[in-house]
Amino acid sequence: MKRRQFLSATAALSAFVLASHKALGQEGLTRGAIVIGVDMVDGLPKLTATDSAKAVATWLGSENFEVKLLADDAGKVTLQGVFDAVADFVNRGNMDMLVIYFAGHGFMSGDNEWWMLSGAPVNPNEAISLLESAVLAKDCGIPNVIFISDACRSSPDSLNAGRVRGGFIFPNNGPSTSIADIDKFMATRAGGSAFELPVADSVRQGYQGIFTACFLEAFQRPEPDMVHTLQGVGVVVPNRALKNYLKREVSRRVQQQSITLRQLPDVEVTSNDDVYIGKAHVVTQQTSFDIKVVPLNSVVDLALENIGAKFNNDALSSSNLSANVSKTDVSNYSVTTGFDATKDLILSSIAPLSFESQTGFSVMGAVAAEAFALGGSKATITRGGDGTQSALVRIDLAPGSPGETVVIRFADGSGTVAAAIKGFVGNIVASDAGVSNVSYVPSSNSSRWSEYAGEGKRLNELHAVVASAASLGAFRIEGDRATRAIKGRKMGDDIRVLKSVDPTLGVYAAYAYWDADLIEDVRSVSQFMSGDLGLGLFDVEMLAWKGRSLVGKVIPFCPMLTQGWEFLRVLGLSSPQLDNLKRHLKPSLWTTFDAAGMDQLVASAQIVP
Repeated sequence: MKRRQFLSATAALSAFVLASHKALGQEGLTRGAIVIGVDMVDGLPKLTATDSAKAVATWLGSENFEVKLLADDAGKVTLQGVFDAVADFVNRGNMDMLVIYFAGHGFMSGDNEWWMLSGAPVNPNEAISLLESAVLAKDCGIPNVIFISDACRSSPDSLNAGRVRGGFIFPNNGPSTSIADIDKFMATRAGGSAFELPVADSVRQGYQGIFTACFLEAFQRPEPDMVHTLQGVGVVVPNRALKNYLKREVSRRVQQQSITLRQLPDVEVTSNDDVYIGKAHVVTQQTSFDIKVVPLNSVVDLALENIGAKFNNDALSSSNLSANVSKTDVSNYSVTTGFDATKDLILSSIAPLSFESQTGFSVMGAVAAEAFALGGSKATITRGGDGTQSALVRIDLAPGSPGETVVIRFADGSGTVAAAIKGFVGNIVASDAGVSNVSYVPSSNSSRWSEYAGEGKRLNELHAVVASAASLGAFRIEGDRATRAIKGRKMGDDIRVLKSVDPTLGVYAAYAYWDADLIEDVRSVSQFMSGDLGLGLFDVEMLAWKGRSLVGKVIPFCPMLTQGWEFLRVLGLSSPQLDNLKRHLKPSLWTTFDAAGMDQLVASAQIVP
């Protein structure tokens, strides 16, 4: 998208570059940066992204980074060129930090952000997959890797990006002896597809450029609570201190410019409190203004607090909430974001059910038109539903089978793939947009019911809160490595039912653990579930074993959550069949295919990764 050059943003960029000076030694740190700016993408409006990229490159150079600037005003920026620049730093084996900055056109697919390079979208390979690159970055051997994205994000359809596949920018050097801390500073939150606009509209709104200006100004004029003094280095602005500042300052500037986009920055910091990119220059008093910025993690924590969960991210503490934000503000934001409505809908869908077979599904919000099970099991629609009355699908598993893949098609032609688990009823919530939740509850006539009965209310409430948080991209384990480990254990306590793990919460927890680099916790979930259920759920097994050949009974044959599809290629589990199906995914939380995808799936019926 074309970037409108607001006076405030341009002035901040220019002033910062002029004010920056060569920093004193970084006390033994070897730091590199790849700075990417792409103004021109085939068939799309021209941006001024290179201006932002050059400002960032100048600043990083002043902070003693070795900077590689890849801007398209000096020639096309290619995936191979970016890969080579990254590989050069990685293969040296002596880097302490690597910063990767991008300004240009971008789009979301599931929970993945894509950065479009000079040849895209005509050349579908000329784009950077951020999620997949971050997966490889964890094993790159560099202790701290930082992604900064000022991507001017539009809806994929308006960019003709539906078939863009892109690639990775980190070498596949195999597992490292240590996992890198990955920090992400994103101009907009992943998972907010409702906030995305056609390219023409987002050009006119001119949101981009503001994020970079605010990011640079955080170091030029940081507030007192943002700075930290490191012995032998001086006064710095730690990465973790940028989170609240960016959300507040970007929000203020967006309102000043009367921009109606509701996108706000998303900052995810996994590094320690003393990790920083740059030094503080002139420390100023905190700006006083009336804008209230309510972090999404505070909405989630309030909901967790209300149901008595052990896990939370301390998001209601004074260190996370601004002084002018109260719990009432958080409660109100729960309503305006749709969090409460989603939570209530999911809760209303969960009801004790039983089938004579002890296994099946209820479908709320859609009519079940067709259902079948793989592996010799049988699916029977006992009630089709009418959109208001739940549909019912009975599953008769093959003798000795602990579970099986089931395909359910809705009346509009779309449909989903689900895991039928022996002794459980899956409560599916669907709409025109796709499946928003699947909650597994023991069948009331199964041997598992007695365990569930005493925990049912707590688990149902936790299902609803976690699913609502995941739908907003806000179900995370935050903090440095030690803090995440403590929080991970608390989450583990929440998702257990006696000696087993709740299937629904196990899937959600696996993604949260993975994102927090708590791989042993992912594997613990895998072992608990496979030992208890006699099978593995695809998403959990994929993340637990990083794509190594899945062993034993694993269902379904593809990811249950839509975000899982973005891991298939980088973890080595993609196949031509799955690649074709991926093109037909709807933008829903749980895997849902459009009508054409369902035609393809029903015709094949025997797809394996």
